[in-house]
Amino acid sequence: MPSFPLRLYRRLRNYLESSYERVAVAYSGGRDSSVLLQAAVKALGRENVVACTAALPYRPDLTPKPPLDVDQIIVRPSVEEVLSGADDHPCYACKLEIYSAITEAVDGVDAVLDGTNVSELIRGRPGLRALYELEVDVPLLKCGLGDQSTAWLAARLGLKARPGACSLTLLPEWPQVKGVDPGEANARSRSAEREDESRGWRLSECFNVLVHAPLPEERGERFECVKEDNSTRVRVLKGPVTEAVAECFRRCWVV
Repeated sequence: MPSFPLRLYRRLRNYLESSYERVAVAYSGGRDSSVLLQAAVKALGRENVVACTAALPYRPDLTPKPPLDVDQIIVRPSVEEVLSGADDHPCYACKLEIYSAITEAVDGVDAVLDGTNVSELIRGRPGLRALYELEVDVPLLKCGLGDQSTAWLAARLGLKARPGACSLTLLPEWPQVKGVDPGEANARSRSAEREDESRGWRLSECFNVLVHAPLPEERGERFECVKEDNSTRVRVLKGPVTEAVAECFRRCWVV
């Protein structure tokens, strides 16, 4: 096991080094964004990386200080208005607000990077459509890193990173959060994180993944993409599953 995540980490660093000179990393303090931030610093240098953290009303406790003395920008998107008025899924609406705010706040970067990993696809990530629309890059997906590899790497690299997913991705419909007091939403988010962490998701069991982004219809050696409205059905033709999904994103998610 240890050599495999290290190979993926080297692949991640090589991808960043060959693709960009200066980047902004959306940093939440979680395992995925922490590993992505660390890899970006190692690949590009501390002076060429800025961490962008969103201060959110439903998670007031999450404004972590990034490691490695990386410059940090705190953005305060108008998520309260989104929570009370939007008709889209909360994950999409919230991501659209957050990454629009990040894009406006940063200057002189080649790309904004998000830490969504491969394993998260089977849990459902409606916010991916917002990232796709805003041309945010998803290096962990392109390099095949999932829950287990990022957790192992976070421990190996000595990163103080919290587990768990954003709560809004785990809430199926808007009525569950519309008009909810931020304190209650915060409590729900913690409960959702604990439930998500205990499920033990296995990407290897999933050969038909719904990606919540309108990727182009494409067929490769390991995968095929078929559009479904604003989403894309990715069918794995040849394993391993993580490699097939990573190949799909490398070819279809162009920044």
